[in-house]
Amino acid sequence: MSISQQKALKSNLTVILWHLLKYLQAPEQQTRKCKLTLFDHRERIEED
Repeated sequence: MSISQQKALKSNLTVILWHLLKYLQAPEQQTRKCKLTLFDHRERIEED
């Protein structure tokens, strides 16, 4: 895995973890955009 791939993975995992923590803390406040962000970053990881 190249350095740029490692940085991208770290960045995407950071976003996913941040949104998951927010979701677990207050699931009733989550918007469709937050869920789409989770799916988007998960797909980015799968692509790499």
